[in-house]
Amino acid sequence: MATDPNIYPGDRLDGDAGGESNNPFLIDFARLWQRVIQYRYWIAAFLVSVIVAAVIFTMLQTPYYRSTAQIEINRVDAGASQSAGDGEFVVEERDAQYYNTQYELLVTRAVAERVSDELNLARDPAFNDAYAGGATELSEGRIVSILLSGVSIQPISSSNLVDIAFSSPDSDLSAEIANTWAEQFLEMNYEKRFGDTILARERLEGQLAEMRVQLEESEANLNNFASDNEIIVIDTTSEAGDTARSTILASQLETMSSALADATIRRITAQSALQSRNADRGAQRATILQRISETEAELANLRTTLGPAHPSVLAQEAELRSLQSSLDNAGSDAREERQAAYEQALAEEQELRARYEAAKSQYLGQQGRGVGYGILEREVDTNRQIYDALLQRYNELGLVGTGRNNMALVEQARPAAGPYTPSLPRNLAIAFMLGLIGVVGFVYVSDMLDQTVRDPDDVARQFGLRLLGLIPESKDTSIEDALMDTHSTLSEAYASARVAMQLLPDDAQTKSLMLTSTRPAEGKSVSSVALAKSFAEVGERTVLIDLDLRRRGVSQILSMNPHDIGIARYLSGTAEAPTLRHQEEYGFDFIGSNSSANNPVTLLSSPKLGALLRDLAQNYDRVVVDGPPVLGLADAIELSRMVDGVVYVVEANSGTNRAIRLALSRLRGASANIIGGILTKLDERNAAYGYGYGYGYGYSYEPKT
Repeated sequence: MATDPNIYPGDRLDGDAGGESNNPFLIDFARLWQRVIQYRYWIAAFLVSVIVAAVIFTMLQTPYYRSTAQIEINRVDAGASQSAGDGEFVVEERDAQYYNTQYELLVTRAVAERVSDELNLARDPAFNDAYAGGATELSEGRIVSILLSGVSIQPISSSNLVDIAFSSPDSDLSAEIANTWAEQFLEMNYEKRFGDTILARERLEGQLAEMRVQLEESEANLNNFASDNEIIVIDTTSEAGDTARSTILASQLETMSSALADATIRRITAQSALQSRNADRGAQRATILQRISETEAELANLRTTLGPAHPSVLAQEAELRSLQSSLDNAGSDAREERQAAYEQALAEEQELRARYEAAKSQYLGQQGRGVGYGILEREVDTNRQIYDALLQRYNELGLVGTGRNNMALVEQARPAAGPYTPSLPRNLAIAFMLGLIGVVGFVYVSDMLDQTVRDPDDVARQFGLRLLGLIPESKDTSIEDALMDTHSTLSEAYASARVAMQLLPDDAQTKSLMLTSTRPAEGKSVSSVALAKSFAEVGERTVLIDLDLRRRGVSQILSMNPHDIGIARYLSGTAEAPTLRHQEEYGFDFIGSNSSANNPVTLLSSPKLGALLRDLAQNYDRVVVDGPPVLGLADAIELSRMVDGVVYVVEANSGTNRAIRLALSRLRGASANIIGGILTKLDERNAAYGYGYGYGYGYSYEPKT
C-alpha cells in the first residue's frame, strides 16, 4: 500500500500486512529506557545493594600478597633446522613450541612437589597457619594443590624473561615459595640436561664410598697383622728409581751376612799373616805369589759355580786381597802383632756368626707368617687400585658434567609491601558492572516478556496497520464530559483520527466503518461514539449502530431508551424496523441494542443487516458500526464482510502483540478492508516515545469561562 501525500501528517503506515519486524528480540532502546524509568527505584535499590554487598565481601576477604621471581630462559639449539618445505619447523615455530613447553613445565606437579619437599611445607608453621589455621597438618596432595592454585606464570613479551608469581596470605611465605619455585625449576632443568652424567657421578660417589671403606678395612687388617707378628716393612729405592719393600729382620740379616763375611775375611787374613812369619822374604814372596795364583784360580772357579755374592767367593776375594797385602808387607810384621790381630779377627767372626745364626733362625720363623701378611698386602693393593680407578673416572665425569644451564635466575622475589587483593575499587567496579549487566538483562527480559504496545510506531511496524489516531487516557474527568468538551485532549485526539480517515485516498468508498478490537474494554465503544460525534461536527450526516450484541457498550454509554426497538429485535424478526433516534448532544443518529442476543452470529449473518447497512449508506454520509471484539468470536468476522472498512482499536500498555497479530490475521483471512488502527489509553508510560497523555491537543485554547 503506497503512502498518499495527502495523508494526515500524524499518520504512520506500513503497507506490508506482516509488519516491518515481528521479531520479539529486536532491541528498542526508547522502549527499554521507558522500562528503566518505570523501574528506576527498584534499579537504584538493586545497584545500591550490589555495591554494599561488594563492600562487605571485600571486608570479609582474606588479604593476599603476591611476590614475583624472574628467570631467563634461553632456547638450546638441537641442531640445524630444515626448511619448512622439508616438513621441519621454522625457527619461529620451534621457538614458540619450546617456550610454551617451558611455560607448561613451570606449573606441573613435579615442580610443586619439589618445592614442598625443599621447604618441608607439611611442617612449616607459617604455611599451616596461612592455609589450615594451624589446626591440622596438611596432606601432601593438598599442599601441591595449594601451590598450583597460587602460582602464576607471566611471560614478558618480546623477551626471554618469565615472571613466577605466587600469592598467599603471608608476604614472606609468598616470596620464599616464589624463589624456591624458580630455583627448583632451574635445578630440574639442569638435571634434565645433564641427568645421565649427574646420575653416573652419584653412582660413582656411592661406589667410591664403599671402596674407601673396604680399602681402610684391608689396610687396618694388614697393620694389625704386622703389629701382632712384629713385622716391620720398609721401602728402599734403588739408583734406577725402583722401590723395593722388605722387613727390618730381612734387612738386619742381610747386614749381618755382609759383616760376617768381612769378619771372616779379616780372620783369614790374620791367620795367613801369622802362618807365614818364619819364611824369608824371597820364599815368602814366592809362596805368596803361588798362593795368589792359586787363590785367583780358585776364586775364578767359585765365581763361576757359586756366583759373585756367595760368602765363599767373598772370603776368597778377601783372602786374595790379604795375600796381595802380605806380598807387600812380607817379613815386616812382628809375630805378636800378627797373633793379636788373628785372635781379634777370630773373636769378631765368631760373635758375628752367632748373631747371624740367631737372626737367621728368627727370619726363617717369620717367613711362615709372611704368607698371611702377603695375602693381606695383596688385598690392600687390589682395593687401592680399584679405588684409584673409580676416583679417576669420577674426576673425568666431573669435567664432562660441568655444562652451563640455559636458564638463570634474574631477580629474586621480595616480600610484598601490601596486599594486591582484595581491592575495594576493583571490587566496586566489578560489582557495578555486574549490577549494570543485571539491570540491562532484567530490563531487556521484562520488556521482551511484556508484549504490550508501548511505541505507537509498533502499530505499523509490527501489525502492518496505518496509524490513524492516538487517544490519551482520560483521568481527570469522565469520558462523557471529555467528549462533550470540544477543546479537551480526548476530543482533539479523536478529531485528529477523523481527519486522518477523511484524508485517505479511498475515503469516498468507505462510508460504512466498523470499529473492532482484539478483546473487550480496549476503548472500542468510546471510540465509536467519539468518531461519530467528530464526523457529525464537521457536517457529515452520521449514524452510529451498536452491533456488539453481547456487551452493548455504546447503548450503555448513550443511555438507550428502554422503549426503543433495538437492532437485535429487528434482525431476529420480532420488529419491523429498529428505532433510529437522534442524539442531540452528540449530533448523530443512533440505532442501539437494548437486549442481549442468544445467537449473535446468526443474527449478524442475516441478510437484513446487509440491506440495512446499504440503505443507511445511501441516506447518510457516514455509517459508524460498533462491532464486537475479534478473538474467540465470529461476530466481527461476519460484520467485516458487510462494511466498507474496518478500524482496528488497540489499547496501549495492555494485551499482547501475539493476540493482536492473531486477531488481525483472522480479519485479513476474511478479506476485511482494514483501513488503519487507533491506539487508545496512552499515558505517561508512552512519554518516552513522544506520545504521552496531554501531549499538546488544544494547547492554543483558553480555559472555558
